[in-house]
Formats: sequence, C-alpha cells, structure tokens
Amino acid sequence: VVFPSGLSPQCVQVDESFSVASRSLTPPDSDGWVEDPTPLMHQRSFADLSDGSKGLAVLNRGLPCVELKRTERGTEISLILLRSVGWLSRDDLPNRRVAAGPLVPAPGAQCRGDRIFEYAVLPHAGDWRKITRTAGEFVTPLHAARADTHEGMELREMPFIGVDLEYFERQVKRIPWPRGGTLPPSLSFFRLEPESLMISAMKRSERDDAVVLRFTNMSEQDTVATLRSYLPLEKAYLLNLNEERQCRLPLLNEHTVEREVRGWQATTFELQPKRKG
Repeated sequence: VVFPSGLSPQCVQVDESFSVASRSLTPPDSDGWVEDPTPLMHQRSFADLSDGSKGLAVLNRGLPCVELKRTERGTEISLILLRSVGWLSRDDLPNRRVAAGPLVPAPGAQCRGDRIFEYAVLPHAGDWRKITRTAGEFVTPLHAARADTHEGMELREMPFIGVDLEYFERQVKRIPWPRGGTLPPSLSFFRLEPESLMISAMKRSERDDAVVLRFTNMSEQDTVATLRSYLPLEKAYLLNLNEERQCRLPLLNEHTVEREVRGWQATTFELQPKRKG
C-alpha cells in the first residue's frame, strides 16, 4: 500500500530496536556488488518523512519493511503488507547476478489465502520526535478485561441429560458484584517522564514479587528519568539486560525513583513494593 507524502526530504527516520535511525533516500554506489541496492528498508513500528515543520508517518503491526521512492509529487512510503515467493532462490533475477541459495520451488511460500492487515497513517507537526510514543502505543494496544468474573460454565452449558434446566435456573440466587473500591476512577501504576522515554518491557521478577521495568531514551540527548509508582516502594535496583543487579537506586520518596540516562540508552529497573503489614 502506497502513501504519497508531498515532501522531499533527503532522509527517512525509521524506528529500530532501542533507537531511531536516519537513512538516506539516495542508494549507494553498487559497482562490483553481487546484488543491486533496493529502496526496501527495515523498520520496527514506523517510518517517518518530515521537513522539520510537518511530516507523515506510517505505523504498522505487520511486516517490518517499507520502500521509499522519490516521485515528481514528493517521496512515497510503500508499506509491505505481504511478502511471498515461488522459489527458494533464482539465478535469473534482474537485480542479482548469482543465486542466493538452492534453486528449489516453494509453492507453499506463495502464502495464498485471506489476510487482515493493520496499519495507520499519521500526519503530524514537527519531526519524528512528535510521534514515537504514538507509534509505540499503536503497536502495543491496550487490552481490557473484566476483573470481577472468572471463566466458568453457564447452567445451559452443563452436560445434563433429561434435566429441567429452567428448574435449576430458578434455584440460582443472583448476587450483584460490589462495585465500590479504594482505587480512583483512573490512575497509572507507573508513570515515566519525560516523554522521550518509552517503556519497552515490564514483567514480574524471577527472584521475588518485584517488578522489572525496562525503558529506552528515544532521543540523542541525555536526560533524567523520573519514574513514579502508584504503590509505595521499599527498594529499587538498577539491572543489566540479564536482570542482574548492578547497584541499588536511592528513592526520592516511597513513590519516586530518578536516574540519569544517556541518549538512546536502554535502562532496566527492579522495583520492590512495600509489603503490607
């Protein structure tokens, strides 16, 4: 699917793991190469074209691949929805001098059938810094679920044979679920600031009931990360990517942790909530 941007920048910004890369739209000199360069490029969640004051971003939940092409109307962003082939490799391709592997037919790789694709188009002011958080929210949608019920069987689903179900249903006393509670109508269990910081993972610690939270500074600028927890904290630690403790972090108060982070740095916290009683 192709999106004309009406813009003619020299580079495109694409989201990668723990960074945003700026890639030239001019293909490199390929003299002596086995394979010609193509306008195809990898991206994780978005590709963005911008002239500094306005831009167009394409967000995806599918194949992490886009193609950029310059036209008379500006640069086009092509989002690859489906990639399929008929052979494992060929030796007669116009953009490659030799085969990349065995010349074996692969009819199953045609990927025939119905498909559903999810993507979004995001015109915006400014540059890519304005849309990184929106892109992260799009590729990690919020999942809502009721917490006051559990999986089970209705009476009509029970494998009764020759039993009057209407009689059984009349014996059931309907008890309303209480809706009161101590939590406010809305809250964030964890809030991370400033906006250039993005949470990339959160899980329960494998050593105890602590929470492991990882975030990335999606900017080239150093900054101070401020993490606020709704639940009071007892301890906080800095971890490496193997979740090994590096040092203990001081708490500003029982709800707040701060840490200086470098540009593009991935940082992992272990947060231990206070135990009740």
